[in-house]
Amino acid sequence: MNRNEASMRPRLEIPNQSVPMRHSSQNSTHTNGNARPETRVASSLDPALIPCGACHSPNPRERKFCSQCGKPLWRPCDSCGEVNAVAENFCGSCGSNLRSAVQEREDQFQRILDEVARCRELCLFPKALTLLKSAIKEHEGRLDEYVDRARKLIQQVNTEQEQRLAQTEETFQKALTCVAKYSYETAQALLEEIPEALRNEAVTHLLGEVRSKRREVLELGGEIRIALAEKKTLDLMPKLERMIQLQPQHQQAKELAKQLRVRLHEAARKRIARHMYAEALDLLRRVPEFLRTEEDEKLSVHASELAWLTTDLQTEPVVDEVLGAVVDRLLKLAPSNPQAAKLKQQVQQRMGRRGKDPRFPVMGWAAVPQHTRIRYPLQWLGGFGRLHDDKLADSPVYRNHPGAYFVACGLALQGLEKAPIHINLMPKKKSSLANFSLLKRKKTIHTAWGFDVGDASLKAVKLRFDEQGEVVVEACDRVEYKKSLSQPDVEFKRSDIIRDAFNDLFQRQSREADRVCISLPGAKMLGRQFDLPAVKGKKIQDAVEFEATHQIPYPLSDLIWDYQLLDEPGKEGEAEEEELRQRHVLLVAAKDYHVTDFLSIFEHIEINIDVVQSNSIALHNYVCHEFFGSDKTHDDDQALAFLDVGAEASNVLISTPDRVWFRSLRLGGGDITKHLMKQFKLSQAQAEQLKRKPQQARRMSQLYETLTPLFEELAGELDRSFNMHRKVYPRQTITKVYGLGGGFHLHGLMRHLLHGPGLEVFSHED
Repeated sequence: MNRNEASMRPRLEIPNQSVPMRHSSQNSTHTNGNARPETRVASSLDPALIPCGACHSPNPRERKFCSQCGKPLWRPCDSCGEVNAVAENFCGSCGSNLRSAVQEREDQFQRILDEVARCRELCLFPKALTLLKSAIKEHEGRLDEYVDRARKLIQQVNTEQEQRLAQTEETFQKALTCVAKYSYETAQALLEEIPEALRNEAVTHLLGEVRSKRREVLELGGEIRIALAEKKTLDLMPKLERMIQLQPQHQQAKELAKQLRVRLHEAARKRIARHMYAEALDLLRRVPEFLRTEEDEKLSVHASELAWLTTDLQTEPVVDEVLGAVVDRLLKLAPSNPQAAKLKQQVQQRMGRRGKDPRFPVMGWAAVPQHTRIRYPLQWLGGFGRLHDDKLADSPVYRNHPGAYFVACGLALQGLEKAPIHINLMPKKKSSLANFSLLKRKKTIHTAWGFDVGDASLKAVKLRFDEQGEVVVEACDRVEYKKSLSQPDVEFKRSDIIRDAFNDLFQRQSREADRVCISLPGAKMLGRQFDLPAVKGKKIQDAVEFEATHQIPYPLSDLIWDYQLLDEPGKEGEAEEEELRQRHVLLVAAKDYHVTDFLSIFEHIEINIDVVQSNSIALHNYVCHEFFGSDKTHDDDQALAFLDVGAEASNVLISTPDRVWFRSLRLGGGDITKHLMKQFKLSQAQAEQLKRKPQQARRMSQLYETLTPLFEELAGELDRSFNMHRKVYPRQTITKVYGLGGGFHLHGLMRHLLHGPGLEVFSHED
C-alpha cells in the first residue's frame, strides 16, 4: 500500500492521549545515567490484535485502552498528529520516528527535574512549583511515569517551603532579640544564614540596619582611639554619645563621656567669662541629654540668653524701645562685658531721634545685609513724605504708630479724586429723576475722610486742598478698640465696638467732610486682572462682565464688583486708538452681604459713605502719590513691594505707575498672639502685652525661639507671593520691599526677614 492509499484510509477515533514509549534496547540509558525500563518487542500476533505498550497483553484493535492495565493502546504522532499503535516505531502517515520523539520528551522532562532540584537547593520554591506544574500540564497523558513523579515532587516542595519559612521566621525573631541586646555581630550572623531567596522585606531591612550599626561601632571605636591619642577630646562627645546609643553597656565610653562632660562644662564657663556666649552654648549643647545635670541646664539657659541678646544687638536693623531693654538685660547678666556698656551708650544716643527722611523716621542700627532672607532690600516705611509737615510729626498719635496710616491716606486721596484707581464698591442706588446729572450740579470736593477699619484699631486721615491746590493732612488719628475684633466672643458685638470707636474719634475730630471713604479687609475681597481683547468702547462693559463670570468663582448676582482699565500713560485721550487696542483690566469684587453688613454700622452713627474700597487698592493709591508722583518718571518695569502686616491678615502689594498686584496672607499679629497664648499658657490680654513688650519675658531667647516658626512662615509666604507676581509680570523687577502696618512693629520680625532664622535660634530646655 503506498502513502497516498494510506492517507485515504479512515482514522480511528482515538483520544489524544499517549503513554511513555519503551525502547527496544535493554541496555539503553538516560542521559543522566539511569537505566531505562526494559523494552519488549511485540511478537507476531493476529493482525486483529494489538499489544499493550505497558503490559504487552494483546487487545483487539477496536479497543482504545488495554483490557489488563487500562493504559492507552494508541498515541498521536508529534509531527503530523496521525494516531499509531503504541508498539509501532514509526508513524504510518509521515514516517516520523516515534521512539525518538518519546526520547526527546523524556530528556526534556528530566532537564526540568534537574532544574527543580537546583531551585530547591537555592530555596527558590515558587519557581520550582511553577516548573513542575507547567511540565505536568504539557506532558500529562504522554509521560505518565514522569508526571506521577512530578506530582509527588510538588507535595515535597510545598512541605519543604513551609518548613523553611517557619525556620526563617524563627531565625528572624532570634535576630531581633540580639538587636534588642545590642549584639549586632550575632544578629548579623543569624540573618546571613537565611537564604537570600527567603529574605523578605523585614529581614532585608534588619540585616542592612545590623550591618550598618556594626560597621558604625567599629568605625567609632577607631575614631575615639585616634582622638584620645591626639588629645582632641572636646570634639569627642558626639562620637561617645553615638557609641553609647549603639552600645549602652560600653563602660569605657560611659566613663569617658562623664569625664568629658566636666571638661565641657568648665570650658563653657571660661567662654562665658570671656564673653564668647555662642561658643559656650555650642560646648554645652555637646553634652548628651542623659548626662546633663541641673548645673548644666542652668548654665545652658544662661549662655542661651546671653548669646541671643548679643546677636540681637548685632543684627537688629532699627533702634526701638525693645533694643534698649535688650542692652540693659545684657548688662545685668554680664556686667563686666565692656562691649555691652559701649552699646548701651550708642543705643541711648539714637533712642528717640528721628531720621532725616520723614518716610523712615525710625533710626537705623545694624547694617543691612547685602543678601536678605527675602532676596530684596527691605526698609521700614513709617511716615508720610509729600504730605509730611512738622505739626504732623509732633503729633504723638502719629509719631507713636509709624506706618499705620497709609491705607487711610490712600482712601482720602481717592475721596479727593487724586488717586489713579477709582474703583468703588459702594452699592449703586436706584436711579430717580433727582439723581440725573443734568438736573444737579457736581459737588466741589475740598475735604475727604479716609477710615481704615482694622481688626485692632480704627485709623483715620482727613485730607484737604490748601490755597495753592496742594493736598495736605488736616487730621490724623487712631482709636484702639476696647476689644479686638478677631476674638470669637465679640462676633455679635462687632458693630457696637466699631461704633464706639467712631464716637470716640468724633469727640476729638470734626466729622464734616465732602467725601467719606472706608476700606474692606483684603481677606474679604476678590481681585482679578486680565487682558481684554480689542473691542469698541460701548462694548467694554459687556466684555468685562463676560470675563468676570469666568474669572470669579461666584455668581455675579451675589457680588458687588467694579473694574478699571489700566491704560498706559499718554493714551487716554486718543479715543480712536483706545477702541482698537487691547486693554488690561483690574476687577475687584466683594460678596454683597459683606458690604451691606459693613455699611449698616455707619447708618446708626449717621455717616454717609461715598467710597468702599479694598485696603490693598487704597495702599496702592497712596504709593502712587508718594513714590511715583504726577510726573510719572518712574521706570514702569521697576516695581516696589509692600508688606502690610495687620492684626488678622497681611497684604502683599506690588506697584508700578500703571500696574498693581496684590495678595492677602492669612497671617497677622493676631496669629502671634494666639501662638503665645498656646505656648506659654497665657490669657489673651497677657499674650498681647507680651507681644507688644517682649522685654517683659523671663527669657527673651525662649520667646523668640517660639516666634521663629511664625516669622519663617511669613517669609515663606512673601517668597511665594514674589514668585506668583513674577509669573504674571515677568518683565517687572522688584527693586525694594517696604514693611508697614501695626504688626510690623514687632521686634525681631524685620531682623528675621533680613537675616533669616540662623542667627536667632538658641534651643534650650527649661
